[in-house]
Amino acid sequence: MSHRKSGTLCRHKKHQRGSALVIAVFVIVVMSLLGLSLIRMLETSANTVVYEVLGTRAYQSAQVGLQVALRERFPLAPATPTHCDGSTVTLASPSTNSNITAPNFSGVPGLLNCRVLSLTCSDIRVNNSVFYTIASTGECISGDVVTTRTLEVTAKTLN
Repeated sequence: MSHRKSGTLCRHKKHQRGSALVIAVFVIVVMSLLGLSLIRMLETSANTVVYEVLGTRAYQSAQVGLQVALRERFPLAPATPTHCDGSTVTLASPSTNSNITAPNFSGVPGLLNCRVLSLTCSDIRVNNSVFYTIASTGECISGDVVTTRTLEVTAKTLN
């Protein structure tokens, strides 16, 4: 009887030859697909971080543009604020007849490869008050990735 069981076991093992190879190939394929999807997720995550950092820098560039234009409209020293003429100033083509100045970030390490793309200022007089509308677009470039942010603010004189 024990002889018969061992003979049956031998025949049963012969029918299972190669199944371990199939299982091993299956496991290798599944692990490879998991590894590739993980690599793809990491690349996507890295790109998302790059866009977020560039977006924050572009936002800060636009914010600086607004601050510069507001400083020119509302000087701290007792002086008459300048009025906007409705023109748009860009760093690429600065307007010599405009009364707004686009800032330059060439010496600012945190805003490397960033600039104020455009700066627009217009004003409206209502009674004794002047309402300024200032729009600033900041742009940051890193390789082939370009990110822009546009901010707008409305300010009123205290008269």
